Amino acid sequence: MYQDKEAQQYMTYYVLQPFHEQAIAIACFIKKNTKKRLVAVLLNTERYSSHPIYDEILIVNTYSQIPMDIGNIIPTGAQSTEIMLRLGGLRLNNIWMAEKNLMVFDKISFFNHCLNNNLPIPKQFEYEELDEFSFPIFYKQKCEKGGGVRGRANSFNDLVNVSKDELVFQELIDSPGTYGVAFLAKNGGIVTSFAHYEVESYPISGGSATVIKETQNARLEELTKNFVKSFGYEGWGLAEYKYCPKRKDFVFMEVNAKFWASCYFSFNNNPVFLKELFSIEMEREPIEILIFINRLLNTGLFNTIKTLLKYRKAKTIVESSILKSLCRALLSDIKLR
Repeated sequence: MYQDKEAQQYMTYYVLQPFHEQAIAIACFIKKNTKKRLVAVLLNTERYSSHPIYDEILIVNTYSQIPMDIGNIIPTGAQSTEIMLRLGGLRLNNIWMAEKNLMVFDKISFFNHCLNNNLPIPKQFEYEELDEFSFPIFYKQKCEKGGGVRGRANSFNDLVNVSKDELVFQELIDSPGTYGVAFLAKNGGIVTSFAHYEVESYPISGGSATVIKETQNARLEELTKNFVKSFGYEGWGLAEYKYCPKRKDFVFMEVNAKFWASCYFSFNNNPVFLKELFSIEMEREPIEILIFINRLLNTGLFNTIKTLLKYRKAKTIVESSILKSLCRALLSDIKLR
């Protein structure tokens, strides 16, 4: 039975992997627009940290130690989302995140689903199939772990120090940037969505956006809708694409069944996400281009200055300690000399 509106207003949210960028963004939306308490939940194997947005920090051995009331647990990263899905799924307000979404954590299963449903993907290779003419290729982990090993390989020499058994190898889609469609789904249908273009990312080989802009593309929306319908997806997620110049079409790179690092951008531009997930009523704040300063500083101070000058009219956001990020930026530039 759901709690009444007054009880929901004062309920506690337990935020898993609470210091991820998407976790802080979600916590800020909740704190600004509701009276809910926010508890940062850390597994005893996670590094301890703190943030003033949280009312309390709770350290547990397993997530089963959290009070399991309906709709009070927010897993924000790949690890916590996978654990909660294996416990049978979870609900946030109007959106149920189904256990079957675990399949997209397995990249091989995801690619097989795409092949069986005529959804475009890069060509896949077994390591034994590769020869010197196969390169350049792209490689990444078989199972979603949030970030992880990935990158471009121009020859076998680039694969010497990677664990071949844990990776998938695929055709390199050589085009700038990455496209994403954030979405909510029920019973295999889209509830709401928002498309973006990651102009630049860190790491360059495949990471989180440093510069992101809104995009409107019917083909991206169509492909996302077709995936959600064919899979019977329920929950929140981000479909990621690259544009393939040879095919003159977009190809699926992956679907992330978790909250995405650029959700601040999506939620401001489309506050239906906030209403459906957290019962937050908020006016739309249109942001055409957004720069994530902390991530951008990871690319070096010189590149940060160059990018800020290039996108002078862009909105900027600082997500964590700017001093630490500045130090990393300076060290990055020193190493490149």
